[in-house]
Amino acid sequence: MSKNISTFLLLAALGVSTGLVHAQHNSNSLLPTVFTSLETAMQYPSNVYHLDLSYQGLTQFPEEILQMENLRVLNLSGNYISELPQNLSKIHHMEELYLNNNLFAVFPQPVFQLNKLRVLEML
Repeated sequence: MSKNISTFLLLAALGVSTGLVHAQHNSNSLLPTVFTSLETAMQYPSNVYHLDLSYQGLTQFPEEILQMENLRVLNLSGNYISELPQNLSKIHHMEELYLNNNLFAVFPQPVFQLNKLRVLEML
């Protein structure tokens, strides 16, 4: 087991909050593998693979997300979003998109531009 994972597990066992949902080693720092803050994610846009902005009261799709070129999983569930941007295809690697419990009146057409999408949840 790597030193970083051992340290993370030890801190978790001791009840010490690491502030990370999951962790991975990066040559510069210890970065979350699941970003839950748009502000934090924008500090490392090319290192964001999983962004969970569920239940954050968003009323529109955050355009900053389009700068996250390596994003693969996006969770926008439980917000108040009613449309997706037409240029959603800028997120070339998107594989999973969670849009449950939003305000879409019609199916968002930009989803069809996501060629690598394999999971879509929209209840």
